[in-house]
Amino acid sequence: MTEQTLAHYGVKGMRWGVRKDQHRPYGDKVTVATEGSIRRAKAKVQMVRYMTKGVREKNKRKFDEEWYDSLSTGREYIAKNQTLKRVVKGVDERILEGRLYVSHLKSDSEMYIAAIPGVQKFGKYGTKDYHSVYQVSMEAKRGLTMPSPKTRVDTFINLLDTQNGRDWLKDNGYKGEIDELNKKEVGLKYYDRFNKYAGNQSVKFNDVYFDNIRKQGYNALTDDNDAGIWSKKPVILLSPKRDVRITEVRQLSADEINAAQKDVLKLRYGSSTKKE
Repeated sequence: MTEQTLAHYGVKGMRWGVRKDQHRPYGDKVTVATEGSIRRAKAKVQMVRYMTKGVREKNKRKFDEEWYDSLSTGREYIAKNQTLKRVVKGVDERILEGRLYVSHLKSDSEMYIAAIPGVQKFGKYGTKDYHSVYQVSMEAKRGLTMPSPKTRVDTFINLLDTQNGRDWLKDNGYKGEIDELNKKEVGLKYYDRFNKYAGNQSVKFNDVYFDNIRKQGYNALTDDNDAGIWSKKPVILLSPKRDVRITEVRQLSADEINAAQKDVLKLRYGSSTKKE
């Protein structure tokens, strides 16, 4: 999962506002599970299976011509007033700064409740306590328009034939030349690597890519690193301060996290009667 998804640390004792009359205190504290070790062990087993299956599927993905030709070309949308959620370690007044990785499907929100706290504990799942894990709920203030899969890939490919693109390729080990004739071949080869580190907001090329997506009239896009692997349809918000408002911030309990971990495979792969 993206590093950006995992790292938003708060400042102890800081208070920040949802609205002028509605403030949420950030407490640097631990929640402790009430369940016994046997139940928590089930959560650990399920998470290990989930992570193993995800790695296996990620390794099978091929970004080749056949995959490229299968990409859809239609825009995607999230309606105004849609609820979006994000799991973070700690919250402060910077929570809407930069690009934001969120979920809009209920199953994805539950999967990130399961996955992110364990990743933050360096792969320890089904544990007795979790430290300062919060779920931030947001509401879209306007409709979100997202580029098609093909537009996302074509934007990356076309930007490689620029100075910023060439610099990025060099930094990522590419030693050849890039031009109109080979940029598609090179782009497909490096698209997976780009998405793996796209959450790093200190990399100039990442800013160039997302700014270009924004200039095409979009204010969000699918997170191609996690989509279809760790979750179903995760979203990156390009201008969260403008496009969403915070509606709730709550600390997740250890029992809630462990319960999501026990159900993670059903949430990701199994049939569900719950409406998304």
